[in-house]
Amino acid sequence: MRASFAIGQSATHQISHTKGGVIDGVVAWEGSTNWSASGEGDGKKAQNNTLAIFTHPVQIAAFSAELDEEHTVALHQQG
Repeated sequence: MRASFAIGQSATHQISHTKGGVIDGVVAWEGSTNWSASGEGDGKKAQNNTLAIFTHPVQIAAFSAELDEEHTVALHQQG
């Protein structure tokens, strides 16, 4: 079992709120809840609340690789 989290910045230098994971290589999920006043948006308060669930093996493999890459970037941003 492996679990880890990191706080990183998006391309627009906001806190990245995306959450996701892969369970036993069978189910993947990704979602975001943004309650901050400075949420991603076009200069105004914005909400971006989502949840996606993947069960297709090819999608899970691609998502898992992307999630690992984003996590590595966020860990490096922490110092």
